[in-house]
Amino acid sequence: MHSQPTQRNRADAIRDRYEARDAHRRMAAVLSGTWHFGYGTAIDEGQLKNMPPDSVYSESAGVNHFARTDDPPSIVQISGYGPTDTVYFDSSNDPSKKK
Repeated sequence: MHSQPTQRNRADAIRDRYEARDAHRRMAAVLSGTWHFGYGTAIDEGQLKNMPPDSVYSESAGVNHFARTDDPPSIVQISGYGPTDTVYFDSSNDPSKKK
């Protein structure tokens, strides 16, 4: 995931999977591909919901969630008010800390 959550009009790109929680509520729409999304404190493949194109969902503020995409990758539009933050379950997965 590439993100600049403290800035307005940012773009995020997610490859493979992520797990996080955010300070503010976000709304999301699946534009293409199948997006796999779930809520919880750890990635649990059994809790993922398969979301085809035209699916819409919300990410509540402060609620842990996780997601992944397949091949071909999905395109998801996530909207919200910023600036905001993203806190990863495992800080080693935070792309801003990778070189």
